[in-house]
Amino acid sequence: MFIELLNYATKPNVSEAAHLRDAEAAHRVGVKSLPGFRDRMLCGAGEPGQWIDMVFWTDQNSYDAAAPAATNDPGAMAWATSIESDTIHLQTAELLGGYRKEDFRLDATGCWSLLTWFTHPGVAVEDHITLIRAAQAQLLPALDGFVSCATARHPATGEFFEFVAWRDLDAAKKGLPAFEDACNRHPRLQIVLHQRDKRRVKQAFLVAKRRL
Repeated sequence: MFIELLNYATKPNVSEAAHLRDAEAAHRVGVKSLPGFRDRMLCGAGEPGQWIDMVFWTDQNSYDAAAPAATNDPGAMAWATSIESDTIHLQTAELLGGYRKEDFRLDATGCWSLLTWFTHPGVAVEDHITLIRAAQAQLLPALDGFVSCATARHPATGEFFEFVAWRDLDAAKKGLPAFEDACNRHPRLQIVLHQRDKRRVKQAFLVAKRRL
């Protein structure tokens, strides 16, 4: 499973309702029927007018083949022209083995916390992933508002993407630091934090707006 994250801001005169309407129209004609398309959630990302378009593809080949068609379809023009082009930032990642699209719980999630990072040079990838899975399994279920989680990684750069699904934004903002604190206090699982390059750790909150 391949995940596309398109970060962008809409133009100042574009309302949320209008942008969602244009996004739905563009999706129907430009994306929904493309080979390899699996699912899509349009998310708010912080300030009004800030968005993250989260799209699921069968694999990277499907994404690579679909991207030009989705971008160039005339039916997508209203949506495309509502976006400030200089704010666009694209990220992609491949879901790690053992995780599924269903782990995102698109119908039951109000917000995802997204933590991205790179490990320090020399950290064994498989050992790091083992610690990630252990921390998620042992610590997340006890946190209020936790729904589910999934982890992805960019196959070329090695960047990790940890998606944790929460009941709502408030639960996400409380739960993410609580998860890190619980990791830090655990004698073994704290290693996963030390393996991250803190200078390259970023976080975001993706508030579910419309499943397309």
